[in-house]
Amino acid sequence: MPAIGSLLYLDLVFLNHYPHIFHYPVKITAEHAPRPYRLAIRRVRVLKCVIVGSFAYLTYATLGNREGLGTFFLLVFLPLTLGSTECFVYRALTKC
Repeated sequence: MPAIGSLLYLDLVFLNHYPHIFHYPVKITAEHAPRPYRLAIRRVRVLKCVIVGSFAYLTYATLGNREGLGTFFLLVFLPLTLGSTECFVYRALTKC
């Protein structure tokens, strides 16, 4: 689990250096390109934090011989992942 989490983190670090290859919900033009790029970079940073946190919890849960992940995992990490993505898509659609 730590190796998979680390690999995902490193992939996102690499991907974050190329915001121009992301898919955007709006058309990117030269005059307003910096703002969507900044939002996309921030979105990837938030997702990196959520992924590291979720893999840390998964490692803790599997090494601690717990019975399942519990409701904590669904109540915290699922809304963080989906909610942050929805928030950044909304911001990209409304303020660009």
